[in-house]
Amino acid sequence: MSDIKLRTVTLYKNYCSDFFQKQKQNVKDKILWTFRLIETQKQIPPNI
Repeated sequence: MSDIKLRTVTLYKNYCSDFFQKQKQNVKDKILWTFRLIETQKQIPPNI
């Protein structure tokens, strides 16, 4: 993954943060990985 941000993920209200706080650490890591992928990739592969 590249470190250059091509887009920004915008979260709606507190739904995502409330959900995120309830997760185990390994699930949090996967969520953050996905957000970073969305922010840094020019095209998002459909089969990740």
